[in-house]
Amino acid sequence: MVPGIIGVLESLEVVNEDLLAHLVVAEDHRARAYSARVVGRWSDRLHQPVKLLEKLSHDPHPLVRMEAIVACAHVASPHAAEVAAIATDYDVDYDIDYALSQALHHLRELWIPAFQRGELSFGGKPHRIAEVLKRVKSDQLVATLRALAAVNRASDTATSLAAAKALALVGDSSDMSLVFERAYTNSAETVELLETLEQAYRLTARRPTDPKLKLAELVTSSDPEIQKRAIGLAGLWKVGELAEPLAELV
Repeated sequence: MVPGIIGVLESLEVVNEDLLAHLVVAEDHRARAYSARVVGRWSDRLHQPVKLLEKLSHDPHPLVRMEAIVACAHVASPHAAEVAAIATDYDVDYDIDYALSQALHHLRELWIPAFQRGELSFGGKPHRIAEVLKRVKSDQLVATLRALAAVNRASDTATSLAAAKALALVGDSSDMSLVFERAYTNSAETVELLETLEQAYRLTARRPTDPKLKLAELVTSSDPEIQKRAIGLAGLWKVGELAEPLAELV
């Protein structure tokens, strides 16, 4: 019933947010997918189109998630790109991958400047940032990650930390060194960043250049979690110089 009424209203260019809100949570996934398309078409006349699409982007059905991505391309907000990137939290099939690439391209004049200004955090999820950068393939954006990762501003720690993690996943060995230096100097982030460096090595086989001195200190850390991560990296990175210190820990 509601989809039919929405269809009539849509053809008449009459926006009804209350009916649309019911459609967004409909039991039938086809109705929810249709609601995403309507949000895209009505986005310039809705109070919070990004919020509606964020909900639909977490939908359990891939068709709904794909339609939410397509709808994001019609929303004149840099945050629409952040919502589109939520797709990478779930399985990405061919259709979703294509829709995401197209949405990011269509919105690039909005989200890229905002990202370069440090205004987008992509939910603090580094894998989202990494997946976005893989699709736009921009050296300039990787440079932006370096700038954000190198500056740990107290008012923007979440964005900066997410940038550092993403940089470890998409950057080169010198970028890994930058992230490792941050892990070494900022004890509040050490465990998280060492974990990311481990993940990055398993994906890319890249490691920081000459990490042995700092890693030697982390291996003997009084924090058991830091020590555990550091020992794991010593093995992964094949830092032979640490064989003796490691043996003394046994």
